[in-house]
Amino acid sequence: MCLVLSLRSAYSEKYNHLTKEGMKKVEIKKITNNLRRYRKAVGLKQKEVAEILNLKSAGMISRWEKGVCLPSLLNAIKLAGSYSVLVDALFFPLIRLIKRKTMEREEYLRRKHA
Repeated sequence: MCLVLSLRSAYSEKYNHLTKEGMKKVEIKKITNNLRRYRKAVGLKQKEVAEILNLKSAGMISRWEKGVCLPSLLNAIKLAGSYSVLVDALFFPLIRLIKRKTMEREEYLRRKHA
């Protein structure tokens, strides 16, 4: 399973009546992570990690590492176990971004309701 964080499909479904010339480009954000770094540190290949996680191919590992999509929580825990790190370490850049955005939102709401 892959949790895709992309606007592409939602955008194309909503505006599929427009011509190619009328469509705007949608920028897809990459999900920053440390998956590749930790896999390399333990000396595993993508195919080996896929076998450990009981995935059919290494393609999903590649997609996770490139930040195209996120692994399920169960697979993230399995990856952390295989790499002997906490899940936080695998997704530290993402966690830091989410924390910052959450704190900004909390501060905004405090000011708004004060």
